[in-house]
Amino acid sequence: MFLLKIMRYLIVILVLTGFTAAGQTNKIVFEKLLSASNTVLMVNAEYRCTAGMKVFFLNEDGYKKFEVSALSSNVLAAIGISVEQLEIAKDKQEARHKQYVAQVAVFQQAVWRQEQTNQANIIAWQTWQRMAASQPPIDSYPQHRTVTVELKPRGWDHMGLVP
Repeated sequence: MFLLKIMRYLIVILVLTGFTAAGQTNKIVFEKLLSASNTVLMVNAEYRCTAGMKVFFLNEDGYKKFEVSALSSNVLAAIGISVEQLEIAKDKQEARHKQYVAQVAVFQQAVWRQEQTNQANIIAWQTWQRMAASQPPIDSYPQHRTVTVELKPRGWDHMGLVP
């Protein structure tokens, strides 16, 4: 059991370090990063990542981002991306975002309805509390007296059978 746990941790460490090493050996560095009009944008620019329609590079001066349309087609080919791929990815991301916004709207409506129900319940409870407070306590009600009445059957008087 103990040995299995150690083996799992070792496998996780090996997998993580393997991915890190692969990421570090796969650097793409441009001595001169060219624009679409073949002007130099950066020198010794290392490709870092792509986010939406922007591409990020790093050099001694720090990070810089460029629109995909501003980069040379040779730079895009070296990175392995194209404007069409990024536009498709952007469209998919926008579709997912619209779906997310719709789900959030449905959730907000459900929360709003629940809040309205809670407010109605609170108002009903407060009204009941005010009504209960305005009623006199049970001890202050007048005491009822018991009255005993002797009843005689009808017809005894006019028949002359009065006891």
